[in-house]
Amino acid sequence: MNRIYWSEDNITMLTDHLDAKKHSHLMLQLFLSLKGSMEIEVSEKRNSCKGILVNQNISNAFWTKKKLHLSVLIEPASSLAEQLKERKKGKNS
Repeated sequence: MNRIYWSEDNITMLTDHLDAKKHSHLMLQLFLSLKGSMEIEVSEKRNSCKGILVNQNISNAFWTKKKLHLSVLIEPASSLAEQLKERKKGKNS
């Protein structure tokens, strides 16, 4: 399944068909696994998690193993990005 939703400040993809080699974005990227954990590499460190927020210009790669997940590219100056960054402050996740 591949569904893409566009809005003014973000692009959201609901899919079970996407893995990505090492790359980075000018936008923040939020990953949420809807079926168990996924494997993601952020700044050369590999993690197994159900959700993660990757800051802009940070290299990452991910492997979902065909599990349904949500991936959101978020404009860094948007109110959503500001709220997510505020929640992330002081957390090592």
